[in-house]
Amino acid sequence: MIDHKPKTLPAIILPECVLLPHCGLPLHIHEERYRAMIKDALQSHRMMCVATKAPDHDLTPNANEIEAIGTAGVIRACVGQSDGSSNLMLQGVGRVHFDHWHLENDAPYPLADLTWIDEDQSKSPRRADALRNEVINILNDRLCQEESDARQLLDHLQSTNDPGQVADLVAYHILGDDTQLMRSVLEATDHSDRLELVCARLHTFH
Repeated sequence: MIDHKPKTLPAIILPECVLLPHCGLPLHIHEERYRAMIKDALQSHRMMCVATKAPDHDLTPNANEIEAIGTAGVIRACVGQSDGSSNLMLQGVGRVHFDHWHLENDAPYPLADLTWIDEDQSKSPRRADALRNEVINILNDRLCQEESDARQLLDHLQSTNDPGQVADLVAYHILGDDTQLMRSVLEATDHSDRLELVCARLHTFH
């Protein structure tokens, strides 16, 4: 999705929050450390990661309390507020594995050394294509014509040949209330595995 893939990126660590590639996450930035992080990011590559921690952990958890897989994103828009906070839109651009954390003792805000995960993996491309079509057919049968946003999403899904993108977009925009599913989809690096998770959930979705 992007040409430049930094090996170290700043990260915002949030409880029970999952961002998937190809999707957008609105954020309100008010903590001083994250204000500094956004300022630095906007002056360089405009990139940051979203990392997930359990909701009962401290504001700055230990490295072993942060999920190993997260999402790198690009700041597409950022609007500063009169109180110094800012509202921004972060677009997910790729899955990453957090290899090493630089937390509050040695960095002004969370920084992570990371490895980018290959987004083009499928042990069975034919199976992935079949599952992509099944997911689209389920949505086509269930979405009401009046749901214009959902129909626009379906039109986009039908126009893309990327099965991994189909899985991410459906999980995020249709099944996004299921945080555990979102987490599982994020951690599924194979397109077929990702689509199977989404397809199974759609069959029970009302």
